[in-house]
Amino acid sequence: MSLARRIRERRPEAMLAALVLSSVVSLASGARGGAVANAVRDVAGTSARPILKAFKGAQDGVAYASGLVVDYDAAWDENRAYRHTFAELTRHVVGRREAIVQNERLRELLAFQRAEPRLKLLPAEIISRSLEGTLTIDCGSRHGVRSSMCVMTPDGIIGMVTQTGPLSANVATLKSANSRIDAMVSRTRVRGMVRGKANDLTRLCSMEYIDQKDDVREGDEIVASPDSVFPSGFPLGTVKAVHEGKGLLKSADVEPHADPFRADEVFVLINADTPWEEMAGPATEGPVAVASLPQPESIQERYAP
Repeated sequence: MSLARRIRERRPEAMLAALVLSSVVSLASGARGGAVANAVRDVAGTSARPILKAFKGAQDGVAYASGLVVDYDAAWDENRAYRHTFAELTRHVVGRREAIVQNERLRELLAFQRAEPRLKLLPAEIISRSLEGTLTIDCGSRHGVRSSMCVMTPDGIIGMVTQTGPLSANVATLKSANSRIDAMVSRTRVRGMVRGKANDLTRLCSMEYIDQKDDVREGDEIVASPDSVFPSGFPLGTVKAVHEGKGLLKSADVEPHADPFRADEVFVLINADTPWEEMAGPATEGPVAVASLPQPESIQERYAP
């Protein structure tokens, strides 16, 4: 094997031996040792720089990754706290809005009750509804509720009590086919009967038994007649269409003023004081005849022979 090939194969060992020999010579020579030490330090620093740089990069990567994880957890916790706070605030806002609406509704009911001193009204809350037009209220026989009592709101008549229990009662609304109310046209005093159609597709009721010659027009206000158990003149609804019949009678479609499916509270009419105008009856034309009373006799005339 040639000397040059041996030197190439043994180059690392030769460099190490040269460095060791230089260090020994540096230690032995004094001033020259500093130069040799600097040379050794430069060579070692140059050789170790890529390793140190790679280690520093790996260390920075680990720190960055761990920082991302920590920041993600913190952001997740903060987001969850914000969502909880937002849900609480939303609940409070919705509750406040509902309280405002309920307060306005109760004020309206109170104003209606004060405006009708002749009516003894029992407030009740609707606890269930059926598609057939029947309501259930939270007042019953123990509260003085009986069958055939009127149920109303400030907008108009809702219906009639059909069945009572100790603490609840069923109400047949104007939409129910079991509801029949004597009514009249406010403008012309034309009489008829309002009954429900029991149809889920429409809110309209039907006013029947109207004479063909009677004047009923679209837009007329329909009110309770004095013949009914409801307060005379209390609003029921508005005429939407008039149907001419083939016989002696015709009918009309009536849209109720009060919507039972949008009401939360109602009044049950316990009793009503009859206005003095109704008790007095219609006024008679001409002077009222005064019955003549017998004139008292004198004592002489009474006991004369």
